[in-house]
Amino acid sequence: IVHFLMLLGENEDELRQLSPILLNQRLLQKLRTYPEAQQFSNRDLMYCLYEWNDPRENAVSTSYGKEIRKQNQEDISEKSPPQLFLSIADALERKGQVILHGPPGTGKSYHALRFAEWWLGRTQDEITTRQTSRRVWWMVAKPKNWHWDELFNSGSVTYTYGRIKRNYDRVQPGDLVIGYLARPHKHIYALARVTKKIIDDKDSTPHIQLEP
Repeated sequence: IVHFLMLLGENEDELRQLSPILLNQRLLQKLRTYPEAQQFSNRDLMYCLYEWNDPRENAVSTSYGKEIRKQNQEDISEKSPPQLFLSIADALERKGQVILHGPPGTGKSYHALRFAEWWLGRTQDEITTRQTSRRVWWMVAKPKNWHWDELFNSGSVTYTYGRIKRNYDRVQPGDLVIGYLARPHKHIYALARVTKKIIDDKDSTPHIQLEP
């Protein structure tokens, strides 16, 4: 928690004097000052923090997870993916959905994210060859304003840059997107990839295009 608070601008000496409970409260209060954080539960916020800047040295709770995390220090090979990925892919092709279950800390979210990257990248040989470090982004949709169903119904969707423009500037074709549906649903709804960065000739407005 001290690690994340320091990344958010807090003073280390002051933080070291606080109890774990007070540190946790301060971190949540700090995160809630960001408008984007209002759409996430506390658990989702912590997951996003660890995805952003994990202070652990490739540590996970299960021995199988350790094996997968070690393997993922390099890109997962399309020709020889982990057996878990093959099982998930088989279930998706047969049933159209997969449910990962287990107690907290056993790597469900981690494996789902890594599988999504491998799954979406299987048919992206050209992009993968051209771009060696694909990023994974979270994008939040408010159901009252827009729904991720439009992505599937239309086959693609185009976004103008949002409030945090520095993040949009870093987005590149081939990056992966986790589509999160905000309240009252509060869950991951879609997986997509960035296919284009577009500049509108009329007003020079930059856009990014997503496809499922």
